[in-house]
Amino acid sequence: MSPMTLVKDAANCSGCGACMTVCPTQAITMEADQYGCLYPRIDENACVQCGKCMGVCGYQKPVSGAKPFAAYAAAGNNDALVQESASGGVFASLAKGCLADGGVIAGAVLDCAESHADVYHVLSDRMEDLHRMQGSKYVQSEAWRCYRDILQAVKAGKTVLFSGTPCQVVAVKQLTGDPENLITMDLVCHGVPPVQMLNDYMKILGKRFGGRITQFRFRDKSSPKNFCARIGLRKKKRESCFLLRSQYISFYKFFLDGSIYRENCYCCPHASLERVADITIGDYWGIDAFHGADIAGGRMPARKDWSCVLVNTEKGARFLERYADELYLVPTEVSWVAQNNQQLNRPSEKNEKRDMLLQNYVQSGYGAVEASFIKGFGGSIPFYWRMLKNLRVYKKAKNFGKE
Repeated sequence: MSPMTLVKDAANCSGCGACMTVCPTQAITMEADQYGCLYPRIDENACVQCGKCMGVCGYQKPVSGAKPFAAYAAAGNNDALVQESASGGVFASLAKGCLADGGVIAGAVLDCAESHADVYHVLSDRMEDLHRMQGSKYVQSEAWRCYRDILQAVKAGKTVLFSGTPCQVVAVKQLTGDPENLITMDLVCHGVPPVQMLNDYMKILGKRFGGRITQFRFRDKSSPKNFCARIGLRKKKRESCFLLRSQYISFYKFFLDGSIYRENCYCCPHASLERVADITIGDYWGIDAFHGADIAGGRMPARKDWSCVLVNTEKGARFLERYADELYLVPTEVSWVAQNNQQLNRPSEKNEKRDMLLQNYVQSGYGAVEASFIKGFGGSIPFYWRMLKNLRVYKKAKNFGKE
């Protein structure tokens, strides 16, 4: 028998891990390529060629999406919950209601220690884990770590809320058969870099500040200026925490300009208004252009952080109606939401400098990538002067590490 081949082209694999989960002989492992992106590897000696991996692969067996039939501008009314969310707190607000009703929730968490991040999905019935799931993680999460737990939960009849990227949603739906008690929520996803690159950057950042990174939160609302990262640092036995603006974080820049995503992200079949999840959430960019009069007139609460919510299935609509007690929901137009959310229209585009950046990374490590980033500021002295000028000590240091 010829060996089973799952991935012939990197553009046709999202690294979701569904194939590894369903394999009855554990013949599949997820292994990193030279950039840190994870792909399935099949042990030919253990493979029995049952074909189950093919049956759950979102590229071998595509899942069709549904166009949204309702759209909302949304913002949480629980200020404490919203404060720890990246945007309007939609996931956290709905997840809180689900937990209170005996359900379970699945989302990405980021554990950080010794300048090393571990990003993965957990399934939980605890409010403490909801707090861990809040906030953006601009790297790929190892969602497969909770797939088997989700299977057990849905079989036990529990309501399960799963939040993740569209490709991860496809994996969960393929594995479970998408039962009525599974609610899926996907993100308007730009693309996912490998966590390996983030870890390489954090090692450089730790050395720069003379310690080890113990916390990395991509978007923090403690600063009046948007897009600041909250970074924890340990120097010997001393803990500190500070806010660093995104323009001084090379990893952030390369994420935003589309330089470090997985290959499949640039031709993602889910970057459209054909959504694979029951509910889609994201930032509502440009909301002032569409609802400025409502906000100015007091018909919508005056707040900076509004999310968009797209309702794609009747199951999603029922879930939203049941657990929206802590949300302001204002009807809006799907076309308005899509206008400033590119990934609801087409996939992210490759940055023209991507190949050179990745080549430098493979040949010389992230240090070379960081050096080219600093060079764009005119050299080390202008970069460090501007970065340190904008560095802020985290005002809520007493809460550091208690999320």
